[in-house]
Amino acid sequence: MSPAHPFVGGFHERLRAHAAHLTAQPVAAALDLWTHLEVRDAARAALPALDVPGPGAHAVHLCAPSTLVPFPAQELLRRHRPTARLLRPLPGRTAPVDTTAARRLLGFTAEHLLDGPSESGSDFDAQERRTLSFIGQSDTFRE
Repeated sequence: MSPAHPFVGGFHERLRAHAAHLTAQPVAAALDLWTHLEVRDAARAALPALDVPGPGAHAVHLCAPSTLVPFPAQELLRRHRPTARLLRPLPGRTAPVDTTAARRLLGFTAEHLLDGPSESGSDFDAQERRTLSFIGQSDTFRE
């Protein structure tokens, strides 16, 4: 399975309409893990990426810290990515993507956040309270 790619767009031209579409049909973004990134944040990450010291290239994930849809992330994963193994809690609408490398290498955290509707409440089993597992540096999901 390929790694997730956030939906990129501005608030007025794309993100709000896409969020409404995905709220009605959450399965449409299951491969992208319901993630998004506002265009100004994408541009802001590009400059420090040019100055990362050392040889080689580094893969990082960029996305807003919350999903585009008003449903708990763990519930979305359970319904639409049932074979994904989780490693840590995903409270509420937390994006199920590890952006640690972006913070460490680029000093990047998304700042332009889409205000979404509040999430619906759900109870989860202890085993479901974990984030997606990646195999080494390959960014491949274990399923």
